[in-house]
Amino acid sequence: LAKEEAEAFVPDAMSHFFTTGAADGGGAAATPLRCRRALHSVGVVFAEVGDVEGLAEEYSKPNPLSVFLEDGEYAQYRNVLEDEAFPLERIRRSLGPALLQYFGRSLDSLELDDAFVIHYDYEAHADTTVKRHTDPSDITANLCLDKQGVTGSDIVFFGTEKRLLGTVVDHCDCDTLLGEKKNNTPRQPCLCCASLLDQRHDAKAECFSVDPQPGFAMLHFGSHPHETRPLNSGRRTNCVMTFRFKDSSSAASS
Repeated sequence: LAKEEAEAFVPDAMSHFFTTGAADGGGAAATPLRCRRALHSVGVVFAEVGDVEGLAEEYSKPNPLSVFLEDGEYAQYRNVLEDEAFPLERIRRSLGPALLQYFGRSLDSLELDDAFVIHYDYEAHADTTVKRHTDPSDITANLCLDKQGVTGSDIVFFGTEKRLLGTVVDHCDCDTLLGEKKNNTPRQPCLCCASLLDQRHDAKAECFSVDPQPGFAMLHFGSHPHETRPLNSGRRTNCVMTFRFKDSSSAASS
């Protein structure tokens, strides 16, 4: 694919939200990684969903459908799979192009297995983490609905996953470079991209942190281990959608 096509679903404004650090699960310092090629090489794609304004306000309110008690101990969960007021179908359709380009799956080949909204509030919830886990899905979409005054609460992926389709991982278009182009010599990639592209480097031993942004969904394989780190301030609301391959043999061979 052409460079423009390969980057169609990761706009320039998103390129600096991807960072990398040591995989100790304890919030190690992360170094900004600005290359979208490296993001894809880890197995994560951003897809723009569009207008989600107002959804967070409505679905972050406690109600009888919220699973957790009102003691404020845990983040608040609300299932929306069968909620007719929640625009799941519009959101699902907006993910279609990225699912097809990067995962090779049309919407017709995927079943939406579950969908829920989870709300994290530093002032109200004592526990805003989700421990390291894998999802009961073939593909997961994690859509950020809103974030206000947030520090922390990044999503950390452990190691790299399956190679995505339609991506180029042997080229760095990073704007943080070790050297300038001189005498027609190609510029060197940034340190983080260089380590990912180094065949001697074991990316499986590292963890990679993504900062959710409103209106964008993170797409990744459900088998990719990840966690949500503690919220240090503010509040954040996201919608998680889990997809299953309708053809079970596809999951076994992917």
